[in-house]
Amino acid sequence: GGLRFGEATALRRSDVVVDGGKLHVHRSVRYVSGRWLVGDPKTEAGRRTVSLPASVASALATHLERFVSDSPDALVFGTCAGTFLHSANFGQTFRRAVEAVGLPPVRPHELRHTGATLAAATGATTKELMRRLGHSSSAAALMYQHAADERDSEIARALDAMIGAASMVPSSE
Repeated sequence: GGLRFGEATALRRSDVVVDGGKLHVHRSVRYVSGRWLVGDPKTEAGRRTVSLPASVASALATHLERFVSDSPDALVFGTCAGTFLHSANFGQTFRRAVEAVGLPPVRPHELRHTGATLAAATGATTKELMRRLGHSSSAAALMYQHAADERDSEIARALDAMIGAASMVPSSE
């Protein structure tokens, strides 16, 4: 879904629409000077509903079933004690998981970049990406997009298809 860490860790069970695979992003959390601060997302555009791919929605439903209490206020991604995840602790756990499955080193925030890049590869417009990622400017959305080498070949094939279709249109003469 491309959520920011603070948005994902502030999600509550009531923010998840399991049937339909949607997340309602209403808040964010951060740890400042020894205290958890729950507030609005980073920007006004951060208040949004994000649709998840069916496979991700299914995995999230399983996670909710196995690890999250039935309370509407239960954190979707919290500690065993039901408190907020701290980015430093999560980062260590995430690194161990990445190593365990044999992936190259990756940081949790890079998942946001990956989500943005994959969404862009679907053909989403910059405005659609801005909405999905909760950005208020196109410059912010573009920072998260990374060109994929194979996309250039796909673009060329799509252009060929468009040219071919245009050349088959009968002239009005």
